[in-house]
Amino acid sequence: MIARFAVVILASQWIACLCASAQSHLEPENGILNATDSTWNSSKRIREVLLKEATYYHLARMVCLPSFDEPEWVVTVVRQDGEELDAPHTYFVEYVGAETKLFLAKGAQDVQVKRSRAPLDRSTAESLNKTWRRMLRSTRYPKDPRLGADGVNYHFSRFVPLIDRGRNDPLAGWEQGKIWTPDEDSLCGELVAIGEELKRYAVALPADRDRIHDRIRAKEHQLKAKLNRESKTAP
Repeated sequence: MIARFAVVILASQWIACLCASAQSHLEPENGILNATDSTWNSSKRIREVLLKEATYYHLARMVCLPSFDEPEWVVTVVRQDGEELDAPHTYFVEYVGAETKLFLAKGAQDVQVKRSRAPLDRSTAESLNKTWRRMLRSTRYPKDPRLGADGVNYHFSRFVPLIDRGRNDPLAGWEQGKIWTPDEDSLCGELVAIGEELKRYAVALPADRDRIHDRIRAKEHQLKAKLNRESKTAP
């Protein structure tokens, strides 16, 4: 009996290790040409409601698509050009959230949204740009796909133009990736946690933003440290 129990424990730990390993990398997004009609229609509604007035270029974005009744939302780190060619950029965190579940609504026109926007310092914004880039450029198909009937789908992206104010941008690129309900202590789970803090930052009162800003930087530093350790041990 004890031996049988020990085997169950070891098997559970082995499965947990597989899951954690699988969550070290975001997965590639599905192409439009191979999407089912329901997936295509759902994505179209998200674009029409949550991304209707979203900026085309962005340093970092996370789209959150919960299961069942919880509404969908998106948070984006935006870099805006100044009026003059060499004017400094300004940075913002923008949040758009549906007031009711988009999937259950009769039509996109029936869904109200909440919008929030908060300024962000350059150092944090560009650091997030690099973190998103690093995670998205390691996107790969999982060896052992994770499946579930519940949970949350997270979609990440960044779109930085090749030319920035007349000069080549070394961080230019357009990358996308996704993950389903990652464990909190996995790399993808920590990326999700940063996205959730960005949402809190965007909707918070100005007096509360410094505290949330510190949490964003702390979580980002923690994720970068893990990424550095993994890159040193990778074969």
